Amino acid sequence: MQSWVSDKLIIKGSKKHGLGIFSRIPLDSNELIIIFGGYVDTKPVEDGYFLQLKPGFYLNNSLTNPKDDLSNFLNHSCEPNTEIRDLICVYTSSAINEGDEITMDYFLNMDISKFPDFTCNCETPSCKFKK
Repeated sequence: MQSWVSDKLIIKGSKKHGLGIFSRIPLDSNELIIIFGGYVDTKPVEDGYFLQLKPGFYLNNSLTNPKDDLSNFLNHSCEPNTEIRDLICVYTSSAINEGDEITMDYFLNMDISKFPDFTCNCETPSCKFKK
């Protein structure tokens, strides 16, 4: 099952991440903007397109080409402007201006030491990956 992505969002070039998801119009706080699709498994897929639902359970992308799912362009930030609720729903955590990049914290409830090869490009003051 493919993810649902609001038509208020657009994919375009990101200064920090290559490509990313951006707001086409201003977004209100608490606005549902993405519902992740995929299949549930007890281990994550190796290509990195997964969401940990609970310890030991992962929502893996089910597409042959993960780039076909627009939600896969949702980039990480240690200071995100969205939050996940109900395991698979992405909501804005504050008002977002037109043209702002939409980000989430990939590691909110995860042990980051299990991902030593992850490169964080958020450049925020509270970056968890600063060395």
